[in-house]
Amino acid sequence: MAARIPYFRTRSERAAADQAKREYEQRRTVESETRRLYWTARWRAIAKDQLAREPLCATCLVEDRVTPATVCDHVEPHRGDVVAFWTNARQSLCTSCHSSAKQAEEAADRAGRGGG
Repeated sequence: MAARIPYFRTRSERAAADQAKREYEQRRTVESETRRLYWTARWRAIAKDQLAREPLCATCLVEDRVTPATVCDHVEPHRGDVVAFWTNARQSLCTSCHSSAKQAEEAADRAGRGGG
């Protein structure tokens, strides 16, 4: 098997990639009112409290795995509803469960609703 040659970015390439990433996040934040809410002190306090009360991943626990939780997740997606964002039930998940299974579920749900 051939060895993979590592690719190293120059400082200016890294800076350009970081800038592009910041601009992308900025566009996404502007596009969605509720997306901005994740960066508020209020949400961060809620998330910190949730993770303190339930420090283990809820999905992993159901599967008899003990994994530290790192993400405060809405049990039911808020779908851009600000009231639901603040009031819907929350759960603690590990990054892996939040990024894979939960997001796939929500994407499938969006596809079933016509991509909205």
